[in-house]
Amino acid sequence: MRSNKLWPRKVAIVGLGLIGGSLALAIRRAHPEIELIGIDRDLPTLRLALAQDAIDRGSSQLEEGVSEADLIVLATPISAIIKILPKLPEIIEKDAIVTDTGSAKRVICQAAERVLPEQFIGGHPIAGSERQGFLAAQAELLEGTVYVLTPLLQSERGVQRLAAFLETIGVRVRLMSPEHHDQVVAATSHLPQLLSVMLATLLAQKAEEDEAYCELIAGGAWDWLRTAGSPYEIWQDIFAANVDEIEHVLRQVLGELRQWRNRLETGELQGIFQRARRFRTCLMRVASPLARGYNLPASAFHFYLDKGGRTHGRSDQGATY
Repeated sequence: MRSNKLWPRKVAIVGLGLIGGSLALAIRRAHPEIELIGIDRDLPTLRLALAQDAIDRGSSQLEEGVSEADLIVLATPISAIIKILPKLPEIIEKDAIVTDTGSAKRVICQAAERVLPEQFIGGHPIAGSERQGFLAAQAELLEGTVYVLTPLLQSERGVQRLAAFLETIGVRVRLMSPEHHDQVVAATSHLPQLLSVMLATLLAQKAEEDEAYCELIAGGAWDWLRTAGSPYEIWQDIFAANVDEIEHVLRQVLGELRQWRNRLETGELQGIFQRARRFRTCLMRVASPLARGYNLPASAFHFYLDKGGRTHGRSDQGATY
């Protein structure tokens, strides 16, 4: 391998959506000397990334884009990552490191172990937005966030090198097993997405009969509903890849709901509220800027319904929804 001082010289990012685009912008900001290659089937996306100087060159062809790269990042949906992995051994450098950004690690790492056992290191930046595509990408999206790495046993020699590089773009690297990662994010990411969609669906049903369910949504409900705008196409692969862990945490939630029903009837809620408040206070001290950034007051957002019942809005920070 080349000297750490020169690594990586070329980074290829496959998929220039929200995460891939944000990663390209973050690398560009921290390391303008690195050659960045973007691979995406969508030609307008490549043109936009080139126009914004997020990449040095772009390609719609996988082999052309990754063949000379020191670091290859697969930032596509999970199903596409699994299809791409078997194509890589014959077209990448023997000392290249391959990583990904998928939100479920076990199935990806299992697929990678069959074809790239010494070169693949699973990755997952704990960052995101309900908006998608390169237009939503920003270098600041990753700053200060936790970036999980799930190395294979045979790829551990490259972990220190990849972790050191990632830390230079402002993330905090955390090593985990793929199984532990999937267990945790089922509760911290995948379940909240399902609950957000569930609440939105419930309110939408009630709003069909009574528009007050749109007009009287409080700040806490807006916090819940933010991710309900995320496209199903993004989450379809995630749910399928981590279904066992999601089902497990859903069963836990159902059990908690039964207990909460009893507590409501008996009024035994004070201790639970106090524990929740202590946890949140502790969490806000250690949470990433991503989590803290979502803690915005309802007054920071301005929403309205169009005649078709669709929600539109704008935040004081300039984001549109």
